[in-house]
Amino acid sequence: MNVNREFQYFTFSQPSFPGAVQDGDRLIINNKEASLCVSFLNNEELASFIKEVFENQELRIGDKVSKASFIVKNVEPLAEPSFEPVMHFQTTSPLVLSKDNGKKTVFLSPEDKEFELLFFKNLMVKYASLVKFFPQWAGESNFPNLSEMKLEVLGQPKGKVVKTRTDLPQPVPVKGYMFDFKLTAPARLLSIGYQNGFGEQNHFGFGCTQVL
Repeated sequence: MNVNREFQYFTFSQPSFPGAVQDGDRLIINNKEASLCVSFLNNEELASFIKEVFENQELRIGDKVSKASFIVKNVEPLAEPSFEPVMHFQTTSPLVLSKDNGKKTVFLSPEDKEFELLFFKNLMVKYASLVKFFPQWAGESNFPNLSEMKLEVLGQPKGKVVKTRTDLPQPVPVKGYMFDFKLTAPARLLSIGYQNGFGEQNHFGFGCTQVL
């Protein structure tokens, strides 16, 4: 697999800062250690590449107002779950889906009636794009209709606005949602969503999940 700009199928969780205190839109960090989960296709070559690139490197988090620097001390793989046609997930970073109404981008809530269809269309687009990297998947393309796939939102979703492209004079706000959900769909699609992120803008750290 060639790791290049075309291959953007990965995501990462929100960083975890033990003991941190929220102060308005800022976070006061009281601990020298932090952690986050980076999720991508289960591929040994890519995993080795990630470890070599990031271990012992400086990682800076923040914007023009405030920032923090960390040294990546340890990169370790996590056990991957077994994927089945029915699974429960919990977001570890906001999940984003949007539509363009001709005037502006509208970010959808999981409670919007269009959300479920767009969710699975997004997964199918990811599958179609990844087949060129993994031609052995081509025989799995006999998927059921989108209407047969189900997304069930569990509990009350919580909206969260994240500013992206903070290097620009005007950062770009993106609204996603934190929530638990149940999916009924082919196991291959669920693995793609888990490994690469559900929804949109995954390479900005949206749509990362853990299995419940």
